[in-house]
Amino acid sequence: MAGAGSNKTIKRGRGKVNYSRYGYFFILPFFLVYFTFTFYPLMTTIYYSMTDYTRTLTQVATNEPTEINFVGTFNFKALFQGSTWYQEATGFNFKDNVQSDPNLTNTEKTAFYRNMNLGKETFEAFGNTMIMWLLNFIPQILLSLLLAAWFTDTRAKVRGQGFYKFMLYLPNIITAASISMLFLSIFGYPQGPINIALHKSFAANAQAELATLVPGTEEYQQLLMQINNETSGTVIFFDKTWWARGIISFINFWMWYGNTMIVLIAGILGISPSLYEAAQIDGANASQTFRRITLPLLRPILLYTLVTSLIGGMQMYDIPKIIAGSASSLLLARPKIVTVVVLISDLLGASKNYAIASAISVMLFVFTAMFSLILFYIMRDKDAAKLKKEEKAYKKALGKGM
Repeated sequence: MAGAGSNKTIKRGRGKVNYSRYGYFFILPFFLVYFTFTFYPLMTTIYYSMTDYTRTLTQVATNEPTEINFVGTFNFKALFQGSTWYQEATGFNFKDNVQSDPNLTNTEKTAFYRNMNLGKETFEAFGNTMIMWLLNFIPQILLSLLLAAWFTDTRAKVRGQGFYKFMLYLPNIITAASISMLFLSIFGYPQGPINIALHKSFAANAQAELATLVPGTEEYQQLLMQINNETSGTVIFFDKTWWARGIISFINFWMWYGNTMIVLIAGILGISPSLYEAAQIDGANASQTFRRITLPLLRPILLYTLVTSLIGGMQMYDIPKIIAGSASSLLLARPKIVTVVVLISDLLGASKNYAIASAISVMLFVFTAMFSLILFYIMRDKDAAKLKKEEKAYKKALGKGM
């Protein structure tokens, strides 16, 4: 009786009780959020990139509606081929159509001129972004790998690991805006701590030289004036391209190397300890164990780190935006630290050029996807790919034989 009863099917009404459909209710919120905040904006951006959707400052101020026309790939051609092609394709002459128009403000004329020359500015922004990402990511991954290998090495037996990990991860908790303002103060001109130290060093050397000169001479007076001038010996760091790029890259490196280290530690701890024990028994040293066991088996985690860092790096915004927009940043270095997303923000902020901003966004999406695929190809498991290819060839040969 007990055996017969256990085979009965529980029914409710006329049909069986089916719990599998409830799984769809649990995953429904994800799809709703994804389609609302990711898929729909992506499709809208692609659509706007193929239109002439632009609002002038006058239209924004008066809330005047804007007619949107479909222009196909025109915006992309304008970005790739520059202002000469733009004027030839549209018959638009900046001097005749804009510069002499009394109804346009100087700000609007500048916006028109900038939109015609955005191709060069766009590719320069892509170059700036890649340079600053590479400057921070290469030392970041190297240091993170070194620390991860050190913390997980059973031979090293590092004490107080929890404290060290917390301190190394701490910069990632602090907001980017706070760290940016901190570095703006440290490298500020002329009263930042670095520049004060440089001025004091210059003054000390100048005082020593002053002692060798005859008081009252023109050379003596000039050197004395330089000592009393607080800007002597100082450097306008954010006015120099590589200093500005280096500071931004260092901030990103300092903020994220702890996070990368934690991810790599998790990946190393996921490798079977028996492999390390076998290597130790066979007499392998720490370097051989790292190269022959850790790195090959850490490939999936390294790929994840590379791709997520690439995506985050290409979307770099907050730190360059704060530094480029600060009073310490003069205009000479600003074009060299403007990233792609900062450029998009500028287009949407001042000129309201939604069409070109959307086109640049689509270019950024394609560029990131393309480089991610390249990373997937480079980091693929070559042995597994070779085995799969051989299996495919074997099955094909077997099919022909039959």
